[in-house]
Amino acid sequence: MISFTLEQLFYLKGTASFVPKWIPPGQMFWAVATTNAFALAAIALLSGLSALLASRLLTAMILGFGLLVWLPAPFTAPHQITSWAGNAQNTAILGAAWIVMDYLGGRQTGGR
Repeated sequence: MISFTLEQLFYLKGTASFVPKWIPPGQMFWAVATTNAFALAAIALLSGLSALLASRLLTAMILGFGLLVWLPAPFTAPHQITSWAGNAQNTAILGAAWIVMDYLGGRQTGGR
C-alpha cells in the first residue's frame, strides 16, 4: 500500500488519466481520494488499528478499479497491451488484498 500511495502521489496526473471521465465529480478528485485511501489503508494495516475494516475497504476499492477501469479497457482499446496487462495486474492485486482480508477476518474470529 505504501508503494501504491507513493506512485499515485508522484504521478497524480497519470493516475487521474485512468479514471473514466464520466464518473463524477472528476478524474483528479478520484486520483486524490484513492491516494488517500491507499495511505490510510497502509497506516491501518501496519498499525493493526481497524486493519480488518481497512482490508475490506481496500479490497472493495481494488474490485471497483477492476469493474470501472480495467474491465471495459479491452473493449475500448483491444489492441493496446495495457488494456490486457492492467486487467491481469488488477486481478493479482485484488487476489492479494482478498487474501489479507480473509486472513485478518480469520484472526479476529479466532479461526486461524
